[in-house]
Amino acid sequence: MTFRPNYPQLKHLAERSAHRRNRILKARQFGFTTLYAIDYLDEALWVPGTSCAILGHEREAVDMIFDIVKRAYTNLPDELKPQTKTDTVRMLRFTHRFDGAILDSMIYVALKLRSGTVQKLHITESAFNKDRQELKAGSMQAVPITGTISEETTANGFNEFYDDYMEAASKTKFGDLDYKAYFYAWFENPEYTLPGSIEPGEKTQNEIGIQSKYGLSDGQLLWRRWKINELRRNQTGLGLSGEQLFKQEYPATAAEAFQMSGHD
Repeated sequence: MTFRPNYPQLKHLAERSAHRRNRILKARQFGFTTLYAIDYLDEALWVPGTSCAILGHEREAVDMIFDIVKRAYTNLPDELKPQTKTDTVRMLRFTHRFDGAILDSMIYVALKLRSGTVQKLHITESAFNKDRQELKAGSMQAVPITGTISEETTANGFNEFYDDYMEAASKTKFGDLDYKAYFYAWFENPEYTLPGSIEPGEKTQNEIGIQSKYGLSDGQLLWRRWKINELRRNQTGLGLSGEQLFKQEYPATAAEAFQMSGHD
């Protein structure tokens, strides 16, 4: 079974194109970690001398991400599998391609970069990294000028990632080494909808405003209602309403993402 990107993933690939410095802010469950895991595995499988790394913000996340990489590799057709040498529990090193050509490439998942050069670096849940200064002064410095760095995250209040993201978002022109900012709202995922319609008199004024502002369908409003109720029922002492929790997990704008995730 081949990996088939969903709409937000395809949109990001088109917007990112070949740009080498990227910061992604998004709603939950868009699959950007999976996208980059498959993208980087593909690089390591086919481009000789490529070193790719994915950084997670906690040990459990690191294990989960490597499972994605390993599952994709394990399920490759045998006739395409390279000769592989596993150095650690979270690294795949490819010595030779399936046809015998030298690869000398690798992909690994970790909390921090080890020594050496990495051509492609992806950082997941970057806003939740507890030591952003080390990340910028340490791990990112292992990537050469010609390499690629991408950060992907949900918001985590007005922290250092907020400052870095907003600096990138304020730019209108980009050099090769300038960071570009991307935001993907919850309603950009076509899966976030339910069948049905809502009579005009059954919509709240807030729903009417949201629907008009963002061009939402009734199905998207129904999904929003369902998710708000689900979040309200499942909250554990957060002291937030279902709508506040929805905005936190599924923001419509970057400003909303930072404001709600920083709600005290």
